[in-house]
Amino acid sequence: MTYYSIPNVIVFSNTKAVPIMKGQEKLIGHLTRPQQTPFERYASFQFERFDQTVTRTMGIMENGWKRLWITEYGIQTAKQRVHLKEKAGHHLLYFCVEGQLGNDTIQISENWSGQLHVTFNQTKIAYVELSDDKKHIVFYFHQPINENHPFFAFILCAPYFYRIYKKEHDFIEEWADERSFS
Repeated sequence: MTYYSIPNVIVFSNTKAVPIMKGQEKLIGHLTRPQQTPFERYASFQFERFDQTVTRTMGIMENGWKRLWITEYGIQTAKQRVHLKEKAGHHLLYFCVEGQLGNDTIQISENWSGQLHVTFNQTKIAYVELSDDKKHIVFYFHQPINENHPFFAFILCAPYFYRIYKKEHDFIEEWADERSFS
C-alpha cells in the first residue's frame, strides 16, 4: 500500500504552498491557491509537481443558482478541461463526486465514518483519512496510480472540496430547520 500525506497544515492563503508527501520523506509536489482561475476563487486549488512537469488547476465551477442543486467541478490541464459533478440525489445525504476522462472514470464518496473512498475505473483504489484535529490528511492507495493523471490531482484536493461541501450542507440544513420552526 502506498500513502501520500498533507502534513501539518490545511489552511490556505494566497502565498502558502501545502506540501504533498509520498511516504514519509519524498516531496512530490504542492498545492496552492491559483492567482488566476476559471473556477470560483475561494474554491480553487493548483497542484504542481515538485519537478514542475505537471500543473493542474481544479475548482468548483461558477454556475450560479444551479450550484444549490448540483455542484460541478473542473480540472484544467494544459490541453483540456475535465468536468466532474455531484451524483444527483446522493449529494443531499453525503458527498459524492463523479467524472470521466476518456475511458477513465472516478467516483469519490463519503462513508459513514467521514472517510472518502476513491473508485477509479470501477475499482476501489484508495481511501482518504482526515485527522480529527484537522492538521493532516492521509491518502492510502491500494492500487498504483499515475501521479501525472488529472484525477490524481483531483483526489489530492478532494478533502478540501469535502470541507466546502460540509460547510454549505450544514448551512442549508440549519436554514431549513429555522424555516420549518417559524
